[in-house]
Amino acid sequence: MRCVPAEFVRRPKPLPCDLNLVAAFVLASTTLHAAPTRTSSARDQAIVHFNEGNEAFRRGDTHEAYRQYHTAWELHRTFDIACNLGRAEAELGKLTQAASHLAYCLDHFSSSPQRDLRAARERYSELFDTVRAQVSSLTLQVDQSGAQVFVNGANIGTTPLEREVFVLPGTQVIELELDGFQRLTREIPASAGERRSLELHLVPLHSTEPLEAPSPHEAGPRNDVPTHRVDSRSLALVSGAVLTAAGAGVGLGFYLQGAKLDDEASVLRSRIEAESASTPNPCAGTADPACARLNDTVDRRDHAWTTSTIGFVSMGVFGLGTLATWLWWPTAAETSPAARLPAFMPVVTGDHVGATFNGTL
Repeated sequence: MRCVPAEFVRRPKPLPCDLNLVAAFVLASTTLHAAPTRTSSARDQAIVHFNEGNEAFRRGDTHEAYRQYHTAWELHRTFDIACNLGRAEAELGKLTQAASHLAYCLDHFSSSPQRDLRAARERYSELFDTVRAQVSSLTLQVDQSGAQVFVNGANIGTTPLEREVFVLPGTQVIELELDGFQRLTREIPASAGERRSLELHLVPLHSTEPLEAPSPHEAGPRNDVPTHRVDSRSLALVSGAVLTAAGAGVGLGFYLQGAKLDDEASVLRSRIEAESASTPNPCAGTADPACARLNDTVDRRDHAWTTSTIGFVSMGVFGLGTLATWLWWPTAAETSPAARLPAFMPVVTGDHVGATFNGTL
């Protein structure tokens, strides 16, 4: 009969628990004469490491206790080692490992009706519930046996898996590998306390059936994933619209500026004529500051109106080019070069504004 160590069930006499663990190994070895010597030695070594783990826990050295329990678990797997190992892992913050070992502990716990064992099981069950609320559990159901299962790059075994997989909250990358089948990669979100069941289907290598789900971890691009890019027609339309709006803004802005300067010139001219009523042409051959100001205002007015005219002409050219592009430029569906209709393209250089004509009639 097996017993959980006293430090967890707070039994007054810890030694009998350790003796009961030894007895458990002996009871499990009633056919020892038929078993290899190496197996018996592994069990004996597991008992030694298990007891050293108990002593480390009594000293308060959780790290050493974890190391000893883990070594014992690797040598021989029993429910009492799993219970203590899970407890140590929980105290050290190794939540996913603790959940896995505590689950094994409870699944294989002794069925003895003894009161102290029932109390110990309740304690471990409460600890498991606390740990499980902080992790997520995945149950993987794969249609093929013998597939290697990787979770976030770590190999957790082959299918069929005996029990659920515990992971920390966040995005999980699940991969399946099996000779003769396509590699399967799935990315799923996982939240704390969540329980999720996944049914995964492996596809033979030479099958035309698509993979179950696309994944960025799979090598090579997938043909069924659309590519998002801006084609030449869309770029020409956007550019033409922007240049048309810019031409309209330049034309209107400089036209208003010219109109304002024209009003200023009219006021100056009236003032000069009023002050020199006896002189037919008061600004001819003189260096009057008022006349100089009038000439400068007229020059700036003419320049503003010239720029305004260029802006309005550009607006018209770009607008017509954009309209022609929208009407006649072939779309992506029109792949034949012979099907292209005439199209205009706006052209802007430092000295010229115009458009080019492309296509066939």
